[in-house]
Amino acid sequence: MHLSQTTGANGQMGSIFLGEERCPVEFVTRSRTNVSTIRVFLADDNGDMLTDLRDELADQFDIVGVADSGLEAVKSVRELDPDVLVMDITMPLLNGIEAAVQLRAVHPRTKILFLTIHEEPEYISAAFRTGALGYVTKRRLASDLVAAIRAVFEGREFLSPSLKR
Repeated sequence: MHLSQTTGANGQMGSIFLGEERCPVEFVTRSRTNVSTIRVFLADDNGDMLTDLRDELADQFDIVGVADSGLEAVKSVRELDPDVLVMDITMPLLNGIEAAVQLRAVHPRTKILFLTIHEEPEYISAAFRTGALGYVTKRRLASDLVAAIRAVFEGREFLSPSLKR
């Protein structure tokens, strides 16, 4: 058996191949009211970081996908329709700020949370100007990320306490 498309948004179609026969399927609808079912997409150009984040967050959130570039994040978020996108700023092909601008224009439902090494006010301001709701530094990842994802999911802004806008 082979699944030809990853799990996507409610009502999205995909295919399962049984031998050579293609069988269309509709993906299961998921409830979005329970905090334990927050659908999160991760984007960072550091493969080890993506693996660690996925492993750490999988117990508390539904990790629907990962990307190693801003371009791939934009494409995948449009297809997978996560509740929250956790994204780095410095990435190849399309940086996180540019990716956020594109996503807000075409897919405003997904809430954006930046997770980055950048602590300078100009990066923070640029991130929030895109419409992102959260900004966490990688130094504060262990103490801030889970709370930030929940806050952003609920529509509240989150800024690592050590930072200033």
